[in-house]
Amino acid sequence: MGTGSLRLRSWFPIIPDGGLIRGEADDNTMKFSTVAFNGGFGVWVMGVAAGNLVSQNKIHDNGVLGLAIDEPKVIPNDVLDGDSGANNRQNYPVLTSAVIQGSDTVIQGSLGSAAGTAYTVELYANDACDPSGYGEGQRFIKAVSVTTDVNGLAAINTTSSSVAISTSMFITATATDPNGNTSGFSQCIPVTQAPTPTPAPTSGGMQFKPSVYPSELFYGGCTPDRADISVEVLNPPEEISYLLLFVRLVDQKTGAAGPWSEGLSMSILGKNKFLFSLLATKVPDYDKFDNAWLQYQFVAYNKSQKEIGRSDVYGDVALRKCGGAGITPTKKPGMTG
Repeated sequence: MGTGSLRLRSWFPIIPDGGLIRGEADDNTMKFSTVAFNGGFGVWVMGVAAGNLVSQNKIHDNGVLGLAIDEPKVIPNDVLDGDSGANNRQNYPVLTSAVIQGSDTVIQGSLGSAAGTAYTVELYANDACDPSGYGEGQRFIKAVSVTTDVNGLAAINTTSSSVAISTSMFITATATDPNGNTSGFSQCIPVTQAPTPTPAPTSGGMQFKPSVYPSELFYGGCTPDRADISVEVLNPPEEISYLLLFVRLVDQKTGAAGPWSEGLSMSILGKNKFLFSLLATKVPDYDKFDNAWLQYQFVAYNKSQKEIGRSDVYGDVALRKCGGAGITPTKKPGMTG
């Protein structure tokens, strides 16, 4: 590709020699293209070219970077994205986790860029991570919109079930500003499987301070049918990258327990503070219990997606069938096996 106005919108054209946008080539669109098996770069936006949108392509198996912005190398993100150059050197997202939960994949991370600005983050699945550790973008998963706060930060927390994703894959992302400036690919992260909880806590010195509201929820037409489960983690041995929530039901009368859920990725509220809004009908086997205790456990992970600790199993929330007996026991269960 040379300079000028390039509006490449055809469905999956194959570009065997890579793509080059250079000079003063502004406001180009490269979309729905396949850029693969090049000895050099996949796509390189260079010079003073700006507003060049690179979106929903299949970029993979290239010899150097899949998507280079301004320079022929990965450019580190800068605070508030104040640097200049090709595509304004748009910052790329930072992904922290990609966890398979049943038929869904929950992807979390953040974007640091200009303050108070809306961005489009595109997520991609790859069979392999680029040797640079950044990219590429083999299969488009989805696009999500995020808006940065006054500090230039925006959380990425999204779920996908439309693209088949396995633990042998890697996830990457790009960010595009309102003017069509697309970033290079983010670092790739491996896809992991949500673990199964264990009754015994392994806190590693951490203290978990959970809070649930309301403390009673219903299914079958009554409200409230949803509970907000939040937790603050004190004294973690290292930085917590993400926190998974596991839930199950225990019959209030017989003590019979249902199966544990898959790990539910909690939203980040602040440093070491997390939240998940749980719908009663999302708890496994909810309709097999008229009166049950909702038990829950938190599992913390670091940036390397390694478990660094588990909380106790808590059991202080009631789940009831709408129109059921509604008997409240006098004794609540503590930590159970």
